[in-house]
Amino acid sequence: MGVSLYLILDRADPTIVPRLEGKVLLGSLPVLDAIASKVGVKGPQSFMDNRPAPTGFEFSKAPDVKKDAAAFWTWSEAAEKAAAARELTEPWDEWFDAADGVASMTVLAKEVASSERLAAELDADVLYEELVEMARCLALARDRGIRFRFEAW
Repeated sequence: MGVSLYLILDRADPTIVPRLEGKVLLGSLPVLDAIASKVGVKGPQSFMDNRPAPTGFEFSKAPDVKKDAAAFWTWSEAAEKAAAARELTEPWDEWFDAADGVASMTVLAKEVASSERLAAELDADVLYEELVEMARCLALARDRGIRFRFEAW
């Protein structure tokens, strides 16, 4: 299993179902945000929950998974519980215009497809497919007036 990036819509539409795993997309977020900044579009992380982490669970305070995997996973589970508890009192209700998502995913897919450097550093073929698929779904959402956000879990 593992953590993936998911497309969440502000209202259900059973015809908008991304056909992607989302793991490569999630793992490539920092690189994609850097590319987005260079080419003038919003990075994928701008469509996510950017509130500060719950107190005590800032990622910079996480144990090093390479040095102590058990401690990292214990910390990770506690962080998830703290985030879930926060949702009960401060639910995240931010949604984004799907047109912005389409623009970003389309530009990023073109950048990934045309960069030899990225092809050498990333799983570029899968990343390109995930970006194109996300753009397809977001275009459907845009056309139906549905807003979105990305979540990782």
